[in-house]
Order: sequence, then C-alpha cells, then structure tokens
Amino acid sequence: MKTFGDRIREVRQELGLTQWQVADRTGVSNTYISALESGRKQAPPHAIVTALAACLQTSEETLWTLARAEREERLKRRIDGIPTSQRTARTVDATSSLDADPSDEVLERAIQTLRESAQDPKQRRSLARTLETLAKSLRGKD
Repeated sequence: MKTFGDRIREVRQELGLTQWQVADRTGVSNTYISALESGRKQAPPHAIVTALAACLQTSEETLWTLARAEREERLKRRIDGIPTSQRTARTVDATSSLDADPSDEVLERAIQTLRESAQDPKQRRSLARTLETLAKSLRGKD
C-alpha cells in the first residue's frame, strides 16, 4: 500500500521538484517535507495537505485519503498501546483479543502494556487515562 509520504515523493519527483522547492511553495520547512516522505512524521493536517496538493498539481482528495488513513492507523496503534514511533506491524494477537473479548483481564493487560510501552511519561499517562475511560465504557461503568 502506498503511503502519504510515498505519494508526495513520487509526484514531486515526476514534476522535477526538490524538497526545498516544495517546502518554499507550501510554507513548511524542507526537513518537514523530508520527514513526511520518509514516514518520520505523521500525515499532516488538512491545511498542509491542501497546500501540497496545489503545489504538486495533484488531487487533494487522493492525498487527504492517504493522510486520513495514516492518521487513523496511528490512532489505532496508540489505542492498542503500541508506541507510534515503532515501525513494526500491529500484532494480530493483541488486536484480535481486544476485538473479540473486552473482558477485565484483556483490558487490564492492554492498560499495563500501554503504561510500559509509551516512552514519554506524560504521553503514557494520557494514553492510559484514555484507555481506562474506554475500558469503563465497555464495562458499562460510564
């Protein structure tokens, strides 16, 4: 599957543009363009997608579809407790067990995994609170 960054690089190269030129025309830095193309940065917000589409003379809808899919995948990984900086594929075990049986044991294991996996303590606490809220909702304890 082609990523947002792959598409940006492909169109930029087809047009014979450098990362510097795209950055200058869209109002972002060349390092940001490089990070997008390499996948080091998540897909950008809609305003930047619009600027990139105009600069690269390509369909905004196509770019936004790719960006939205990447943002949704990143959110799923965060909910699953997988650090978003990890480049490994989502594990089928963790996903299927959460989807199949939202029992107390599975939810507690997911919360613990989240606490252990997030690198930034502030981010870890925030994600853990989100998951705990979700767990309460699934248990019917709103």
